[in-house]
Amino acid sequence: MSNLAGLGPRPGTPHRVRGASAARRKWYCVTLTVAPCWDHPSMARGCRSYRYLLQPTTRQCAALDGLLRGQCELYNAALEDRRGAWNWERRSVSYFDQCRTLTHLRDVRPDTLEQGVTVCRGTLKRLDLAFAAFYRRCRAGQTPGFPRFKSVHRWDSVQWEDRTGWKLDTDRRRLHLHGLGAVKVRVHRPLRGTPKAITVAREGRRWW
Repeated sequence: MSNLAGLGPRPGTPHRVRGASAARRKWYCVTLTVAPCWDHPSMARGCRSYRYLLQPTTRQCAALDGLLRGQCELYNAALEDRRGAWNWERRSVSYFDQCRTLTHLRDVRPDTLEQGVTVCRGTLKRLDLAFAAFYRRCRAGQTPGFPRFKSVHRWDSVQWEDRTGWKLDTDRRRLHLHGLGAVKVRVHRPLRGTPKAITVAREGRRWW
């Protein structure tokens, strides 16, 4: 069975942002995948993405940074689990195998699930897509390398694959995220269609 025990025990001292200015220098954004809206012919061909700038508070900035670190750690632990299974047993670990292990993290690392299980599934899905390309090259007779471990300094986005754990209120211009609260969002253009998934990303000092 898949095992994500590589996450280790919960750290004793949480990361803190020194001063309000350190958090305010960072910007966030959200990208929404919107289902087709048949009332608008321009959207009838497929899904469309909307990108809005986030304006979190100092406390929310620190929480978003912690979310990125936790999901990066989860990605690396899941990658180590898959690499070990392939190296020692030539066995592939599926996305669903690793999703089932998330329930055991509540006892070992409850901080990983503070923002809900949906964002964790998005991280595991991201790894699953990387391994799908790896197995495809193996079947083609190539000698590909494993997907690489991610540095926390290069892990800049998290994603929610479905509509669980978040809600966008365009009237009040707020993005409600489980475990983070209502984050102010700059809705610079109207949203057409029904949002199905979101990605919260940090680009330089901005979050999208």
